[in-house]
Amino acid sequence: MKRFYSQKELFPSVSVLIETEDGIVLDVLVKPNSKRDLISIEGDLIVVETRENAEQGRANTSVLKQISKAFGVGTASMFILRGQV
Repeated sequence: MKRFYSQKELFPSVSVLIETEDGIVLDVLVKPNSKRDLISIEGDLIVVETRENAEQGRANTSVLKQISKAFGVGTASMFILRGQV
């Protein structure tokens, strides 16, 4: 059973969110090839686990879907600024 988190549960501290004039920036650690799809907070870091692998944008798509559900916004209003491998 999937558990959906409220914004307050996911982002209890302001330090994980960076507000800009264009919107909100999240600093996220992505763990592809995980056993489950899950969003958690580890200290001041948002961790997104995804079952998808990091090939052909599959992990990125999964991360956007998970975060969009958590925030209650469509994936069309989100994008990835940059990533590291």
